[in-house]
Amino acid sequence: MAKVTQKEKVREVLVSSLNENPQGHRYAELLERTQRAWPDMSSNTIRGAIYELGTGDDADIFKPSPGLYKLRGIDEASVDEVIKKSIDQKKIEESDFYESFAIWLREDLGECTEAIALGGSRLGKKWGTPDVIGVNRPSKRALIQFDPEIITAEIKLDPAEVITAFGQAVAYRLFSNKVYLALPDEVSSDDKSRMEALCMLFGIGLVLFRTDPGKPDFQIRVRAQKHSTDMFYTNDFVDRLDKADSKSCTALFGG
Repeated sequence: MAKVTQKEKVREVLVSSLNENPQGHRYAELLERTQRAWPDMSSNTIRGAIYELGTGDDADIFKPSPGLYKLRGIDEASVDEVIKKSIDQKKIEESDFYESFAIWLREDLGECTEAIALGGSRLGKKWGTPDVIGVNRPSKRALIQFDPEIITAEIKLDPAEVITAFGQAVAYRLFSNKVYLALPDEVSSDDKSRMEALCMLFGIGLVLFRTDPGKPDFQIRVRAQKHSTDMFYTNDFVDRLDKADSKSCTALFGG
């Protein structure tokens, strides 16, 4: 009987892990799983074997994006459908996360002094109504005063709408100094990698969360970059907010 090589041992763990998770695994996850399966194997040997499998001519394993390993033949649409069904079965809505994200944005991330849940089409424009809006204002006692900064967020649960969500987040840059995009942690690793790269290019903040309204555990992946807004659209946004919900507008921007 032919002796099983160390590379074949690593590949065995790799294929088994990827079969269990068709969304793919990051390099660090595969390294940890292989080390648990073969604790006596040298870490350098494992690292080298994983790298070789990811860059060689392996018929089953490939890297759709940097640091992500997947099995060939996986239907991306079916993976998204499994995720969507899992979310639907929990009977949760995106709006279940608006308030908790607003609190997290204000208290944990410290991006703003006030934040509220908005969402829906309350302002009459689909791509002009963020799910959460916050404002960072200086206190009256601050020695250095500055203009209010608007922070907005788009939250999405459906993995099939990731690109749409990114487009909405980019649109918010017209009237927002900082924009965040929040996606469920269940989204495929490939989509996470692509969204991370896009968010870094456009200065959009990326946040991942658990689809548990009681404990979403928001985790920052990319920090939003501050930029200037188009004042025409900024004033238009604040005016529409004031007409739709004057109380919220006052809470955010003052009387």
